Amino acid sequence: MKPQLEARCRAAVDRVCSAASAPDSSALVSALRDIKNAAIGNRTKKAFFGASRALTDCLASTLLISSPAGNVSNQGDDWEEARVQAACVCASIILPDAVFLVNALVSIATDSQISLRLEEASLRALAVVASQSDCMPPALSSEPVLQSLVSRLSLPESVSALTPVDPCAASKQTQLCLKLCSISASLLACLASKSSSTQYRIVAAGALPKLLTLVDKSLAHFEKVHEAALDAISNILKSNPETSKSFLSLVYRGSCGEERALSVLLRLLKDSRHSMTRLMAASWFVDFREDGQLLICQKISAHILLPILIKLFSDPTVLKSNSLLLERAPLVFAELIMASESLQKLALEGDAITKLANVLLSQEVYGSISAGLESPLPILQDMEDNSASAKSLIGKSKNEVSTISPPLEFIDKEWSKEYEKIGESCLTAVAAVCSLREDCRKQVIDLKLLPVIILALSNKNPSLRNAACKCARSLSRSVKYLRTVLVDAGISTPLFGLLSDSNVLIQTNACATLSNIVLDFSPMKKSVIENGGVEKIVQLLKSDDSEVKLNAVWALKNLLYLANSEVKSKVIQEMGWDLLKKLLADNNPGIQEQALNLLRNLVCGKLDDIESVFFGFGEAALSILFDKKLADKECCSTSDDSVILQTLYIIVNVATGNEKHKGMIMGNDSVLRSVLRLMNHEKPLIRLASVWCVINLSEQDEQSEEQPFYFSVYLSSKSGPKYSRDRLEALRNMGFLDNLKKLLSDDDADVRERVKTAMKNFGTNPTYAAAGSLSNELMDVDEHRVTDPMDIEGMQDLSTFLSRNGLRGRSE
Repeated sequence: MKPQLEARCRAAVDRVCSAASAPDSSALVSALRDIKNAAIGNRTKKAFFGASRALTDCLASTLLISSPAGNVSNQGDDWEEARVQAACVCASIILPDAVFLVNALVSIATDSQISLRLEEASLRALAVVASQSDCMPPALSSEPVLQSLVSRLSLPESVSALTPVDPCAASKQTQLCLKLCSISASLLACLASKSSSTQYRIVAAGALPKLLTLVDKSLAHFEKVHEAALDAISNILKSNPETSKSFLSLVYRGSCGEERALSVLLRLLKDSRHSMTRLMAASWFVDFREDGQLLICQKISAHILLPILIKLFSDPTVLKSNSLLLERAPLVFAELIMASESLQKLALEGDAITKLANVLLSQEVYGSISAGLESPLPILQDMEDNSASAKSLIGKSKNEVSTISPPLEFIDKEWSKEYEKIGESCLTAVAAVCSLREDCRKQVIDLKLLPVIILALSNKNPSLRNAACKCARSLSRSVKYLRTVLVDAGISTPLFGLLSDSNVLIQTNACATLSNIVLDFSPMKKSVIENGGVEKIVQLLKSDDSEVKLNAVWALKNLLYLANSEVKSKVIQEMGWDLLKKLLADNNPGIQEQALNLLRNLVCGKLDDIESVFFGFGEAALSILFDKKLADKECCSTSDDSVILQTLYIIVNVATGNEKHKGMIMGNDSVLRSVLRLMNHEKPLIRLASVWCVINLSEQDEQSEEQPFYFSVYLSSKSGPKYSRDRLEALRNMGFLDNLKKLLSDDDADVRERVKTAMKNFGTNPTYAAAGSLSNELMDVDEHRVTDPMDIEGMQDLSTFLSRNGLRGRSE
């Protein structure tokens, strides 16, 4: 804050403090009005006044005073006005931590003897405090406050639920009562969004029937009342099946006759003339769709909800006149389509991405994103004088997006924060719409939104950075071509910086994006190493947050995919074997799985790579790891199966080594019995991996007849097999060949084909094998590692998606 502005603000605070001790309240009223007017629309002054302890003390004492004894009536009215103005100041400033002031406002709001004006002012102040607080003051959600708020939802006697209300004909008293209903509903919405326990208590207080009354058709001209009531209903029901059931059971009698609660909201969604009312109703249906409460909510999503939501953010010209609509509509849209590929396809056909691009590339939103950089970097110089270049930057879709003209000197600073919120919402929607479909990602690239996303990755606003990171993560799930575009656009540099971000969500998304990008690109692997990426990712492995840790080990696993020995050495040098062993024993099965996959990639390649793991990790430790991860469990979950699958493929890769490496496996009878048992597993992928173990263990080593087998130290007392013939005999005696014969009739074609290869190694021809199948030579070890889809899990998030569809491990 500039010194002159700070001096004026301090003088204003001093005038309030001086007037508070005067016997006449008129000076105090005037001073409070000056503070209120100065704070309106100025965040700097709002923050200064809110941080002034002298001012907040005066506000609290003013709110709690009564008119001095002996004052005549009009003087008492002046003191009432002072209390109203004090409450208005509370609603106009930013209160970071003023519990005593909140308590004063609560005591007024729960007082049934105060005037309607003071009641309105105090409730409005509490609503502002609730919206500003991440941690809700306890007094604000106390039982007396909730009961008082619910009681204020009742319509005044002058309003009948069966008679339409004309705002012009309504008395000031009626209008003020409806304002109280609206503010109370807004405050309940904010309180309900904080915790499920508060949702239950609001329902128990009888709020739902009264909220339904406020959305009746008779109050259609009071759109603010409708919006507040719908917002409260949405927040009370959000992610809470029990409160949702309570709402569905309601039957309401209003101006449209007897209606069920669902019918009321469906009517508002389709027929309301007000955009925010339709948005609130749409939000409620999205919540119900997620909870799976109603089949009808599933059916109307594509036919009604999606077109309405796209239309709500289709007009960027309302940036100032209805910024809240453009801020919230993309978020509801994102929530609707996030997990539905079919809805994302319909959104693409409805040109939703182009509509979002129009908003993101508008002068106001793009300018705010650019202005939020440490060093603003406009995508194009002098765009306003070069329309052809601007069109080249933005591209075209089914409908051509608007050109942008973002000269930074014309950014409206008063609206900058609002525009940033709109940009955040639109980026979140873009991330959602291209999370599953390649054609959606392609349109995002074609519309040239990538430069805007990269700009937002370096924005000062953490929420905007996180939204941009989500976009990058969705785009990085694409085919190799589009991921190449990401790298060429320079996305790696800001992503490296975000690995050290103070926000955990940003770290998670940045790590996941890098995880996808490094999978296919040798230059990107080199860039990660040269820019200190490995060190940063290793630091994330030590995070207390399981999601951060999971994405970090996933990124290192993908970095090691088809990596050379130099990259592997660098990763192990930074991580250390002890940390890898700790990850392999993590309580989170997902982290275990990815750590095993990392180890699997370490032993994939040259004999020296396997030998390095034997030396660093330890032969004995490796054997114990196999035994522990493959141990038979009474109750196996999907996560256990994933751990088993990765362990089997580590064995597959180790068994591609020399006689020493094969001998370590052959010397552990417990591991061999586990592999034999898993050949009959219910999941074909695990049966296939088990057969691959047999193939590589039964393969003849070219040097086995020339070089003697050297037992490992921990096997020195055992007389294990020395040559290929000994391995085959040992496997045959354990029952592997008999099991292979049974698998010749396996339901899975891949399993049957690999069984034929394994039986060839045993010198046994399957009697009914297809012509030519036995003439195929066992594929080269390196070729198997590169081409077999089971050799690597695939991209970040994609393998999780595939696992839900029974396709775990198939990379694309």
